[in-house]
Amino acid sequence: MKLVIVSLAAALLLLNCRKSRITPGADARTALIKQPATVVAENGESFHFLYDEHGQLLVHTAADAVHYYKPGNDHLLTLLLKESNEKFSYKHAQRDAYNRIMKLEKFKQDIPESTIEFTYNVSGYLSKRKVIDEGLVQEFIYTYDAGNLVKIEEYVNAALTSTMLLEYYDNRFNTVGIDLLDFKQIGFVTDAQFGNQSKNLVKSLKAISTDGQTGFSFQYFYRTDVNGYVKSMEIETNNETLKKYNFIFQ
Repeated sequence: MKLVIVSLAAALLLLNCRKSRITPGADARTALIKQPATVVAENGESFHFLYDEHGQLLVHTAADAVHYYKPGNDHLLTLLLKESNEKFSYKHAQRDAYNRIMKLEKFKQDIPESTIEFTYNVSGYLSKRKVIDEGLVQEFIYTYDAGNLVKIEEYVNAALTSTMLLEYYDNRFNTVGIDLLDFKQIGFVTDAQFGNQSKNLVKSLKAISTDGQTGFSFQYFYRTDVNGYVKSMEIETNNETLKKYNFIFQ
C-alpha cells in the first residue's frame, strides 16, 4: 500500500494562518474538555463519534462505514463497510505500560491479512509503524518538530517510496483529542492509544514522490470559537475549495 492519499473523508480537521478566516481563541492546551461529536459537510454528508465515560472513542459512523472500538480489549476494532458488507477486524492487541498499542493483527472476513507493529519515542509520540503482509514489509517513519508531526516517510522492503510533509499554524492549538483526519495513515481514527496528538492545527499537507514531484497538496482554513474549538473548516487545493465542514462538540 502506497502512502495513502488523504481522502476527503479523512480530511476533517486543522488550519491555516489567514487571520481573516480564523476567529481569536484561547490557549486550548489547558481547555480541552470537549470532544467532536458530529462533523457535517455542506452536501449533508456527516460523521458521528461516540465516547465512553473516560473520553475514549467507541463508535465512528461515516456514510460508507461504521467503526466499533473496544478500548482496552484484545479485539480493538471492528470495521464494517456498509455497501459491500465486508468486515475488517483488528485483534490480538498488545499494549505497553502506558496503554499504547504496540501490536495488532488485521483480519478481513476473519481471515488474517497483516500484522502491524507500533513504536513510540520518549515523548510519547508514534515514531514508527511496521506492516507485514505476506512477505511485504512496509515501514512508516514519523518525524516531529515542537510537538507536531511534520513528516512521514514510507518504505517498502527498505526502499523509500513516498514522503508526506505537514505544516502547522504556530499560534493555534489542536483542540481535538483524536486524529480525525488519520494523518498518521493508520487506516482509522485513532486516540491516545496510539500516542500523543500534534499540538497545533495543520496548515498544509503535501505528498512528495521519490523523484521530488508533488503528488497532492491540501490547505486547511478554520474558524474557531473563543475557546479555540473548530467551528468550521475548508479544504483547498490550487486555490479551489474541495470541501467545507461544520463541527459540533459535545
